[in-house]
Amino acid sequence: MRFAALTIIMLSACYDDQVLINPYERTTASGEVSRRQNAKPPAPGCGDGQLDQGESCDDGNSVDNDGCNNACESASALPGLIARPVVDAVAGSRRFAHNEQGIALLAPFQPVRLSGRGSSAPNGEVTGFEWSLDSSQGASLPAGSQVFFDDDTKDRPRLMYTVRGDERPGVDLTGVYTVALRVQSQSERWSPWALVRFEAKPNRALWVELSWDVDAHDVDLHLIRGADSGRAFSDSVDCYFANCVPEQAGVSELHWGASGGGDDPFLDVDDVDGLGPEVVSIPGPEPGMTYIVALHMYRFDSRDQAPTATLKIFVDGEVVHQLSKTMLGAEDWWEAVHLRWGDEVAFELVDVYADEPPNGGP
Repeated sequence: MRFAALTIIMLSACYDDQVLINPYERTTASGEVSRRQNAKPPAPGCGDGQLDQGESCDDGNSVDNDGCNNACESASALPGLIARPVVDAVAGSRRFAHNEQGIALLAPFQPVRLSGRGSSAPNGEVTGFEWSLDSSQGASLPAGSQVFFDDDTKDRPRLMYTVRGDERPGVDLTGVYTVALRVQSQSERWSPWALVRFEAKPNRALWVELSWDVDAHDVDLHLIRGADSGRAFSDSVDCYFANCVPEQAGVSELHWGASGGGDDPFLDVDDVDGLGPEVVSIPGPEPGMTYIVALHMYRFDSRDQAPTATLKIFVDGEVVHQLSKTMLGAEDWWEAVHLRWGDEVAFELVDVYADEPPNGGP
């Protein structure tokens, strides 16, 4: 069982689908255990007032002839033109986990394939598909996510994200995703929009996620091995954009700690032209090791509003800290958190802000 202890110090100044990795395989935090023992919510279903997978409406009851029938089909869908989107595969497998609400569970950067093949049309076949991530159709994404479809007219599309211009299958941020689908009949009539949800949750013991709110800028995430911030931008102990983005999925560019110990870091996403995310993660950090989490304002556009950067730190799949800082100018450096890894993870919220990085930067 791993616990988090907190100390606050305020100072001035394109891949193929991969083998499924169970997002819960390292989740041992007490909060997860407690929820699983004490909370067993009912499985989603028609009449629960929530728009679940395969439903075009849900008015909270099972009464017919009131605009939403007892099969959760809207009046316009009664003749049989019904969109039924589902999560079809995660990391190339149709055997995947579900969260406590019964929706599909995956990890960020794992490929996810959707399917509308269960949709139906009266007196014929479904002839067209339209997938959407637009909120006007009921879809939603975690704040800062920039995912897109490989083809929003396919019956089985994948969601994609971009790393340095390279399009890869998967989703880019933790959180709940809601995707919309409508289908077309031979008579060129469209069904109502239907929704499918899934959750992305970290599958590595330490996971640090950065996003920011103004896309004219480029904020860089750093994870430094050891307690010496003066070693920022070191090729061997600082995981950042220049040395830590894996060229091959699952293969780290840096080698920390014991060989084969799972203690090597990954900068899974380096975003240079958006709102993030940037993610640094370690499958199994070194016991007793101190790590520094810091940000560098790599590119600042003075014509735009200063960005507010937000850090989320996960331990064993659970958010243990979320903190934000407005980055005021080019080259600014924010040394945010020190953490010491172990059965009890000790945190120091350092919050040191400077107008240049250690040693003058890269």
